[in-house]
Amino acid sequence: MKLILGALLFLPALGRAAQAPKTPFSTLKTAERFTLGKAGFAGTISTEEKALRTLLREKKAGDQFAAILSSGTQAGQLYALLGLKLLNDVRFDKAYPGYAASKDSVSTMKGCLVEDASVEAIVRGIRSGKYK
Repeated sequence: MKLILGALLFLPALGRAAQAPKTPFSTLKTAERFTLGKAGFAGTISTEEKALRTLLREKKAGDQFAAILSSGTQAGQLYALLGLKLLNDVRFDKAYPGYAASKDSVSTMKGCLVEDASVEAIVRGIRSGKYK
């Protein structure tokens, strides 16, 4: 009985060990919400923003952001555009017109408020320097 109980307690830890931790690239590629600054009840920086800041320090950050533009979620693509803008990468200027004309919306979080915002407005904010 003790052996079975011990095994049952160990199985959840085994499952967690088998899962590979998400990389900054995969975190941004699969982002569900565009959130910058302190958010949530605890006022913390989102995992996605931390991933953005980490990716910005990598040697081939521009290439990784460009890859997210072509295969990421809507929110992930916005993080990628911001990354390209912060890197002063010419790929931002090439991608900008298509996103600025978008009629899509994306989930955002400001403080404790979750709401949908237009992709167009966010992209224009990125271009103007509102998001850093």
